[in-house]
Amino acid sequence: MKDVNKVELYYQQKVDENKLEVEKIIGKQKKILFVRVVAFLFALTSLFIFDFWQNIVIAFFSFSVFTIAVNLDLRLKRTLKYHEQVLNVLRKELGVSINHSCFFEKVDDVKLSGHNYASDLDIFGENSLFHFIDRTITRFGSQALIDWLKFPSGQFVVEQRQAAVKEISRKPNYIMDFIARTRPQKLTVDVSKIVQEFQKQKFSFGRFALTMFCAVVNFYSLFLFFSDAISFGVLMVVVFLNGTVVYGFLWKRQIKTVRNMEINTKELNQYVGLISLVENGNFEGAFLREMKRQLIISGETVSNRIYKLSVYNKRFEYRMNLIFHLFVNYIIYFDVVQLLCFDKWIKKNSTQIPDWFNTLGNFEALVCFANLAFKFPKWTFPKVEDKGVTLILENVGHPLIPKDKNVVNDFRTELEANFQIITGSNMAGKSTFLRTVGINVVLALAGAPVCATNAVVPFVILFSSMRIKDSLTESISTFQAELERVTKVLDLSEKPEKLFVLFDEPLRGTNSEDRFYGVSALIKQLIKNKTSGIVATHDLRLTSAFHGLSKSVSNFHFDISVVGQEYTFDYKLKEGVCSTFNASMLLKKIGLELDKEEAVEKDNKVQ
Repeated sequence: MKDVNKVELYYQQKVDENKLEVEKIIGKQKKILFVRVVAFLFALTSLFIFDFWQNIVIAFFSFSVFTIAVNLDLRLKRTLKYHEQVLNVLRKELGVSINHSCFFEKVDDVKLSGHNYASDLDIFGENSLFHFIDRTITRFGSQALIDWLKFPSGQFVVEQRQAAVKEISRKPNYIMDFIARTRPQKLTVDVSKIVQEFQKQKFSFGRFALTMFCAVVNFYSLFLFFSDAISFGVLMVVVFLNGTVVYGFLWKRQIKTVRNMEINTKELNQYVGLISLVENGNFEGAFLREMKRQLIISGETVSNRIYKLSVYNKRFEYRMNLIFHLFVNYIIYFDVVQLLCFDKWIKKNSTQIPDWFNTLGNFEALVCFANLAFKFPKWTFPKVEDKGVTLILENVGHPLIPKDKNVVNDFRTELEANFQIITGSNMAGKSTFLRTVGINVVLALAGAPVCATNAVVPFVILFSSMRIKDSLTESISTFQAELERVTKVLDLSEKPEKLFVLFDEPLRGTNSEDRFYGVSALIKQLIKNKTSGIVATHDLRLTSAFHGLSKSVSNFHFDISVVGQEYTFDYKLKEGVCSTFNASMLLKKIGLELDKEEAVEKDNKVQ
């Protein structure tokens, strides 16, 4: 599958296959329903035709057939639900491939206050990079993906992730099977918190011994009742008093704790299914095999351990059945038995639980990247170098722009005190290009493929200053907000790690003279601190403001073609300084009358 059309063909073929499977299952269900009705009617009719013993045999046979039919129907319902989920995923993925839409309607909220680049580069939020690639099922997977996009990783970690992503991306059926477990809401049951709450409770030997004594008294009373030594009323009084002692005093707090934890058994079983997919995956790479190994402890799979927890929790729900609660729970103290099972399970597993869900979350993030690699086979896995100094992006495009509108460019820069000044007219593509470079660097240092045909990305600390906003609630002006970003970037530039910065019209919150001298001083200071970056600006004076630094500062631009009163953009990055602008033309189009000479001067930027 080496091109996008083949990917779309794969989704369409799988949609057709699953639709056919759904139709077959529905057909089988109709036949089973017919068998159930016939078995019931046959048993009912036999009552009026045959004698007593024949009716017993016929009833047994009919009930057996009816039971088998019900079990088959339950299995078919589960299979049908699975195929319907896969069908839903395939249709969504086909829509993503064709329309470049997002898989989920909603996206998780992510706190971004003060982050180096996330807000400027549309990493999180509605219609963001995260929204576009997110296929996680649990909040652990969602958090892992968020962390990978927020915090860059070095060469060793990236290479491990890339190898795993490449292997998974070659298994589209496995990816679809995994993503088919998605829900409108993320799975949120946190077993670690369950453990923390439960560990607060005390399980003393004296309490357990007294419970056993009450159970023995109950059984002895039952024996006396069946021996006609005591009446049913006396038996009930004994059982009630013992139950009050056990559930009202001895284990009241523990029972209440488990009930208040509101453990969702259904979600626990969904965890079991997800983890089983990892455990049963046929992987060749060392990184994926190590992830599998982390989910098998002392010969027992983690999925089986979580299944046991779900069973214990399910048994607590038996108390909702009044008959069971009165005639079983109050005699043998079934809830106490489950408490002891909980306690034993937690003592056995508590220290390992965070590792289980960390592994699951990381695997979910890998599946997200693998799905991205499968859907966009023309994207490439970059070479990430810890000690590299050259950033190379060939035919790089913005990953969130549809392929039919995505204009690609080549970009290369040395990350040792090197700045590119990019000029161009309004809407020519300067800001989009900065985000294109930035978002692909983020993908590269997370371990994902990038929207380019070739890429070499050194490990860098990425920083951007593009969307500066004031804050009335915090009494922060636009210029003050810019100063805070400048202060932060200067602090980062003094650290030993390579820093790569993206500035879009820096210091826009002040007058043109102060802005020019301020930006000039900022770039010179960053070059002195061995920092590199890109600056997009309309101020042409910056293109010639760095005498003596010609090896460290270079000029590029985005051009515009003007024919009469019409203009077009090619969005291609070119060397040199821009000479054609369109501000006055745009102002005229909205009805503003400019002085003719002034307009000419503005359009040609005569300095």
